[in-house]
Amino acid sequence: MAERGEQGSKLGPERGSELNDLLRDVLVHEREVRDAFARRLGVSTNELTAMEHLILEPMGPVELSRRLDLTSAAATVLLHRLEESGHVQRHPHPTDRRRQLVSPTQAGEAAVFGQLRPMIGELDAVARSLSPDQQAVVADYLTRVAEVLRRTAEEA
Repeated sequence: MAERGEQGSKLGPERGSELNDLLRDVLVHEREVRDAFARRLGVSTNELTAMEHLILEPMGPVELSRRLDLTSAAATVLLHRLEESGHVQRHPHPTDRRRQLVSPTQAGEAAVFGQLRPMIGELDAVARSLSPDQQAVVADYLTRVAEVLRRTAEEA
C-alpha cells in the first residue's frame, strides 16, 4: 500500500481526503482477501473469478473467456483445472446441442460460500451497527464509488 505522510502519498504530491485514503485501503484489502480465498480453495485468482461468474450465471466457455479476457486456449486450460478439482461441471446447453454450459458443482459453490459466509456476516453486523441515516449516507457514497469504478472499467 502507498505510504502516507505529511508530504503526501506515492500516488500523488498531496495527501488525499480521508475518505479516499480509506477507500484505497478497502480496495487493497479486497485484493488481499481474494488472494487468500483463492489460496484456501486451492485455485488461482483467475479461477476464483471464473467461479464467481459461473455462480451468478452458468455460461459457455467462449462467454467465460470473454468475461475473463482470456484466449480460448487459456480459458480451456482454466476450465479443465476447475473440472479436475471438482469445482465446475460441463453439461449440454438446454436449447443448442452444439454448445456446452459450465456451472459450479454443489461442492464448488459450497466451498466458495464457505469462505464468504463468515466475512459477509461480519460486514452485515457492521452495517446493522449504523443508524438508518448513517446507512443512507454510506449507501449513497458507495453507489457513487461503484459508478466511478464501473465507468473506469468500461473506459479501459
